[in-house]
Amino acid sequence: MLISLCMIVRDEEKVLGRCLDSVQGLADEIIIVDTGSQDGTKEIARKYTDHVYDFEWINDFAAARNQSLRHASGDWILVMDADEYVQPGMQDQLRRKLERMKADRPHCFLVKIMNFHGDRGEQLYESTGARLFTNKRGIYYKEPIHEQLECSEGQIQFEMDSFALFHSGYMTDTVMEKGKNERNMKILLDMATESKLQDPFFCFILGNEYANSGSQEQAYEYYKRAMEKAPLTTAWYEHLLDRLCQTALKTRNLKDAEVYIELGKQRWPEQADYHCLEGMLFECLGFYNRALLSFQRCLEIVERCQAKGEKYWVIEERYGGSIPHLTSAEIARKCADLHKMVYHLTAVLKVDRQNFSVLRMLLRTLARHESSDNVLAFMNKLFPISDPKNAFVLLQVAQLEGLAELAVFYWDACKENNVPLKYADELSFHLLEKKEANPKSSQLIDPRLALLASVVYKDSRYCNMAESQNALLNKLAQQLLEERADKVESQPWLADEYALLTQLIVQLLQYGYINEYESLVNRFADEELLHRLAEQLNSLDYADIAIELYSILLDNDLLRGEGYKQLGIYCLVHGNFQQGILFMQKAVELSPSLDMLGLVMENSADQDVSEFVRAFTDWTEKEKITLPLLTGSNSN
Repeated sequence: MLISLCMIVRDEEKVLGRCLDSVQGLADEIIIVDTGSQDGTKEIARKYTDHVYDFEWINDFAAARNQSLRHASGDWILVMDADEYVQPGMQDQLRRKLERMKADRPHCFLVKIMNFHGDRGEQLYESTGARLFTNKRGIYYKEPIHEQLECSEGQIQFEMDSFALFHSGYMTDTVMEKGKNERNMKILLDMATESKLQDPFFCFILGNEYANSGSQEQAYEYYKRAMEKAPLTTAWYEHLLDRLCQTALKTRNLKDAEVYIELGKQRWPEQADYHCLEGMLFECLGFYNRALLSFQRCLEIVERCQAKGEKYWVIEERYGGSIPHLTSAEIARKCADLHKMVYHLTAVLKVDRQNFSVLRMLLRTLARHESSDNVLAFMNKLFPISDPKNAFVLLQVAQLEGLAELAVFYWDACKENNVPLKYADELSFHLLEKKEANPKSSQLIDPRLALLASVVYKDSRYCNMAESQNALLNKLAQQLLEERADKVESQPWLADEYALLTQLIVQLLQYGYINEYESLVNRFADEELLHRLAEQLNSLDYADIAIELYSILLDNDLLRGEGYKQLGIYCLVHGNFQQGILFMQKAVELSPSLDMLGLVMENSADQDVSEFVRAFTDWTEKEKITLPLLTGSNSN
């Protein structure tokens, strides 16, 4: 017998079938050790194998895995988790390779593991794992968690292989549903003796668990401890350096981040990762020109490597894809560079067609600056409406963005393709077309759409159709529909009410209900609402209206730090450097942020910025933020 698949499982009914289907034709024997499933896991396992064994869980992964090894009779053992599956097309190649090899000594192949992260699995991290090794040669597992292979019959010979597993266990819903962080952290903290904390690998995996739970400061400290003793040749060193850079950025240890990024650039100069991280550091500090140069180098590396058929990343494929393009697009938006913004957003959608937020941003931007015919022609190249799914998605985006002409076109395309549309789609379309509609009490709709329809049609029954927040919506609708023209004073709005009211007013503007928009602003505007509106409209590229609202707040001595910052950016981008720096100086006094530094330094045009720098330095010193760029150093 050539290959025994050994697994430990618990409550894996959602994914176990996918895993076992993927090893058909690869594994001669399947060993399943169940550590206490309460769902249908064992029933599914028995459809594939008779070797299903119970094992009492004792908070020790190594013990459970060793139990599975005891039942294996193949020459080679393949270890997988239930949320993994084999790369299609690799089964025969691996079997042929193992058939040619002798399994007479401790030997282990390190295989590639492609880890999907994020809500949709849109982030892909590559790692390696010791998953394929000789059986009956004294190899066993050690350590209760993040278990490692040991051997009682000499040294294990490790060898890299191109065989790949895909792992979906780090996707957001899976991690939250299974409580992995809490389970892992309990085991690790039980192990964390003083001697264990001298082990760099243990510090690394403890840092990982803190990072996964959102405790970035603690993660950073353990990553630094690991870095002090980690051998450069260890298989996980490249992952450690990557995570050190990421957590250094998140925890604002920016001087350290620069050092670690430079270390990565020196070791992997022809991979995209550390050029991208350098761009992220500069963007964080507001040095947009420097950030764009780093991202450009990053993308040039990608182009060269792809032309040669070579891998362009060390850890994360996104370093050469969505991250540089998305960040460059955001910089272009802030600098009012339409052409570059469209270029980078389009590049993201070519590789990630399900990125709905980017699609919204692209369609919104094009519609503001191009004719409908040009927009339709451009989008049809990316998302041909001959595919009904594309027509439906583009209709949704056009409606959400209030793009009436485009919505009419995509509505007709959906009808021609017999795409089933819901009542909510019809209601949104009628609102855009300024047509009458009728509430249907049997239908459930989004709360924001319910409030919009209630105000436009002056009919509070729509609020009762909302999927949630019905009481809050009815309360708001009652006040909004009250017939009065005078300004309402001192409304005791709650945070949820402000959020809904802001969204409503923005939607009225997007959908072209200008009179209703102006009426609500005039009646309900207060300091909080005007700030919220300005921030929201600025993010949606209604820059002129946002600046007008910030100016009203400024004239009434109500402007907050973020408002001064946005006025400063507006002035700097439009060449009014002296006034822009004055606004930024006020912003750093009221509500400082890291990106103010580069925004001023790159746009000062020989103006005196000493007062700004002094105030900024006082803040960073108080917050213990070290900024080597302040002294003129440049990692470019």
